Amino acid sequence: MRPYQSQNTDDIMIIRRSKFLTLVQTAITNREFQFVRQACLIWMASYPGGDLLVNFIYASALVELGDTEMALATLERLLRFDPEFTEALSLYSRLSGKSNVENETALAYLTRSVSLDKTLSPWLPALNQARSEFESGDYNAAEKSVLESLAQNPSSPPLPAIMHLNIVLQMSNATLLKTLTELYSSRWKDCLQIKIFSALADMSNEKDSAGVEKLHWAAAHDVSGQVVHRLLGPNHVYQPLWPEDLKVYLDLPVPASVAADLGWNILATASSSSHSAPLPLNKYQIQKPHKPLRTAQCPRKMPFRRCFQNKLLFH
Repeated sequence: MRPYQSQNTDDIMIIRRSKFLTLVQTAITNREFQFVRQACLIWMASYPGGDLLVNFIYASALVELGDTEMALATLERLLRFDPEFTEALSLYSRLSGKSNVENETALAYLTRSVSLDKTLSPWLPALNQARSEFESGDYNAAEKSVLESLAQNPSSPPLPAIMHLNIVLQMSNATLLKTLTELYSSRWKDCLQIKIFSALADMSNEKDSAGVEKLHWAAAHDVSGQVVHRLLGPNHVYQPLWPEDLKVYLDLPVPASVAADLGWNILATASSSSHSAPLPLNKYQIQKPHKPLRTAQCPRKMPFRRCFQNKLLFH
């Protein structure tokens, strides 16, 4: 999708993701929200499966342009795929204009905040306890606590389910992991975390092809690897399934204020360099995500033998 075509071929440039983020964040700083919207549309057309962060920036620009309805729809979709996307949940809660106990509870969990003046869902205390026990390595106690949280039957989001799967993965119980991922997938079919755990369960149960297929699905719906990096760390062994060089042909005239802030030399070399530090996102600055759980490791008892001997990984 191209909002309009540039008449000057010199205006068309290949721009990699880190430079693209610098460009749109600088445009937000200069309040060039129409440009941000159009640039994000071009990027999203190149990666229609999903770039979660770019979709969030797009929603933020829509808010400033007054299209709250479209922004809410975009954020709802983001949260279906990544219910741990703290910034998206925070913006969604603010835009919805009404108090939602489940959303407020999820935010309290993700930001590790304690609110004494808000009524929160009863599943939160046990889930906080489970996270604390998980991070200390006491997986048996963590499982007991997360089951207490699940007993409160949280309707949304699937945060207790994600914690439960993380615990079972570390306990090296491949059979239980497979059973739980099937159960939770039927309820939250678009959740990337559950999809990734389901892939690990498949490969631990000698179903490598099914597992790789699910990882391909996850890579298509989260091209930058935002969720898998949070779960397994940035150097996980499945990295070859995710695209390495995210870039787009940008045929969009850059506003003068943005070009002045960046410097034309920066823009001219956008296709050859990707190591520029992003500028602040102003009021929509991307903060560090909620304190992550200790990076999950593939337990020794859950081998992933054949999947990386298979050329299917690089198709």
